[in-house]
Amino acid sequence: MDRTQGDSASTSRTVSGDDVFSQIMGDIDTIASVLDSVVDAPKERLALKEQLSGFKNQIGVLETHVKKKLGTKSDSRPSSLDVSLTSLQRNVDLVSRSLGIDPLWNSSEDSRNRKVVADEPPAPKESPVVSLYCWRFKLKAKKLLRAPAGCKNIRAFSLRSRGVIKFMMKDYPGALADLNKADSLDPNNSFILQLRGDVKCWMNDYEGALNDLSRANRLRPDDTFTLRALGAAKSALGDRRGALQVLNAANRLQPNDMWTLRLRGRVKRYLHDYAGALVDLDAADRIEPNDLDVLRVRGVVKFNLCDFEGALIDLNKAHRMEPKSSSILRYRADVQLRAGKLDQALIDVKKAMELDSTSGSLYRIRGEVKFQMKEFPAALADLNKALEMQPDDVCGLRARGELLYEMGDYEEALTDLQAADRAMRNHENTLKILAKIKYLLNDYKGALVALNRADKVEPNNHVTLRARGNVKRKLGNYKDALRDLNRANELSPQSSWILGVRGDVKRKLGDLHGALADLNSADDLEPNNNFTLRVRGKVKKLLGDEEGALNDLTLAELIENGTNIDDVDFKPPRRRTSRRLLETLSERNQRSTQTSIREIPSEFDSNTDTRR
Repeated sequence: MDRTQGDSASTSRTVSGDDVFSQIMGDIDTIASVLDSVVDAPKERLALKEQLSGFKNQIGVLETHVKKKLGTKSDSRPSSLDVSLTSLQRNVDLVSRSLGIDPLWNSSEDSRNRKVVADEPPAPKESPVVSLYCWRFKLKAKKLLRAPAGCKNIRAFSLRSRGVIKFMMKDYPGALADLNKADSLDPNNSFILQLRGDVKCWMNDYEGALNDLSRANRLRPDDTFTLRALGAAKSALGDRRGALQVLNAANRLQPNDMWTLRLRGRVKRYLHDYAGALVDLDAADRIEPNDLDVLRVRGVVKFNLCDFEGALIDLNKAHRMEPKSSSILRYRADVQLRAGKLDQALIDVKKAMELDSTSGSLYRIRGEVKFQMKEFPAALADLNKALEMQPDDVCGLRARGELLYEMGDYEEALTDLQAADRAMRNHENTLKILAKIKYLLNDYKGALVALNRADKVEPNNHVTLRARGNVKRKLGNYKDALRDLNRANELSPQSSWILGVRGDVKRKLGDLHGALADLNSADDLEPNNNFTLRVRGKVKKLLGDEEGALNDLTLAELIENGTNIDDVDFKPPRRRTSRRLLETLSERNQRSTQTSIREIPSEFDSNTDTRR
C-alpha cells in the first residue's frame, strides 16, 4: 500500500498476484505489530489482535479463490477484470479500509508523512526501512484506533472485515448483510458507509448507494474512495454533471488512479465530451494496458470522433478478450457501418443476434446497412422492428426518418425526425435532415430555424452554411445568404454547388459580372449542371449576350427533360435568335425554377463530393 500509484503502474506487468497478497499480509502484520503502542486498553488490544488473525485467515481464503481462477486460464495474465492486477490493488485498498486505515497511495498526506518521518528518525535499534514502513502504518493506525475515531464496536469491526471479503468474492448479498449489521452496531462510521455504498453500486441499488456515500462524504470529506463510488452512483442515476464534479475532485486527490480515470472517461462520453473522454481513457490505458472496459468505451469514443480505424483497433482487442460479448459485436458493427464496411457489419450483427436477439440496436444497425445497400423495404422492416423494441431510440428515429425521406414519404419522415429532436435536442445530424425535409416541403422558415440551431451546435460547418445560404436565398434574404455562402466557400473552396448558388445570389443583388464569374467557375468544375446553366443563361441575357443565353437555357431545358446531351450538337447560330423565342424559353425556365423543390439534391449532404 505504501507504493505510489505511479510505482504500481510502472511495475504492473511484472508484479504477480502472490506479491500483492504478500503485501496485504505484510500490511496486516505491521498493523498488529504497532497495536501495543497505539491501543492502551489491554482487552481491546487483545480483541483487535484476534480479529487481525482471523482476518488474515480470510485473506488466505481469498488468495486460494483467486489462484484457482488464475489456474483455469491459459494465459499467465488473464484479461478478466476481477483477477487483474488493478483489481487486486483495489482489494488492497478495500482490505485497508476494512481495518479502518485510509491508504495513502500518492496523496498529499503521504508527502506530509514523509516529512514527519524525516523530522523524527527511527530508533537506532530498528532497520530504517522497516521503521519507516511501520511508522507510516503507526500513524494511520493511531488515526483509527485513537478514541473516539474508528470502529467503536469489535463486533462491527469483525462484520466489516467479513463483508469486505464477501464483496471481493462477489457475494454481494452476503457482504451487504454483514455491513448492514456493522452499521447497526456502529452507526455513522464513514468506512462502513463507503463500503456499503460501493456494494450497493455493484448490486444496482444506486439510490441506496447515493444515500450511504453522501453520508460518508459528509462525515469524511475528500476521500478518494468515497468520491469515486459517489461518481459511479450519480452517473448511473443520470446525474452526469454531478458525477463529473465529484470525479474531478477524486482525480485532483489521486491523479493516477485508473478507476477514476476510466469512470470519468465514461461520464464524459455520456456528456458528449469525446475529446476529454479520450484523454482520460488514454491515461487509464497507460496505467493498466488492455483493460477490457477501457478498450470498449474508448472504441465507442473514437467512433464518435469519426476515428473509425482507431475504434476498430480497440474493439477488435476487446472482442478477442470477450468473444461472446454481444455488446462489443454491436459496437463494432456500428463502426463497420460508418466506415462503409457493410458486409463486415452484417457479419457482426448476425453473430450478435445469435448471442442476444432482444437488442433493438442490432435491428437498427442492420436496417441502416440495408438502407446503404438501397434495399429500402428490408431496411424499413428492420427499422420498424427496432423502434417497436426501443420506441424512443434517437438513432433509430433519425435513421428511419432519413429512409422515409429517400422513399419520398416526407410527412412521415418529418414526424420521425421531430420525435428524434425532442428525444435529443440539438443533435447536428438530426437538425440537418430535419432542415432538408422542411426545405423540400417549402417550409423555408422552418428549415432556417433548424439550420440556425445546427450552426450553434457546430459553428463554421460548410454544409450547414451552404444550406442556410440557399434557404436565405429562397426567403429573399440575399445579403445574409451571400455572407453564409462566402464563408462556406472559404471553408470548402472549389465547390460547384456553392459557386452556382452564390452566382444566383449575386445576380439577385445586381452584381452580374461577379455572378458570371462564379457561374463560369461552377460550370468548369461540373459541366452541364442544369441549375448553373439556367442561372447563367439569365445573367447572360441581362448582360446582352443573347446567343450565349439561348445556348445555356436550351441546354438546361434538354437536360431537365432527360435528353442525352451527347446526342445534341450545339453550334452557335448563324442568325440572331428572335427575342420572342428567347423570352419563351426564359419564362419556361423561370417556371421550372419556381416549381422545383429539389434543385440540387446534395445541398444538405455532408458526405457529398466537394465538386457538388
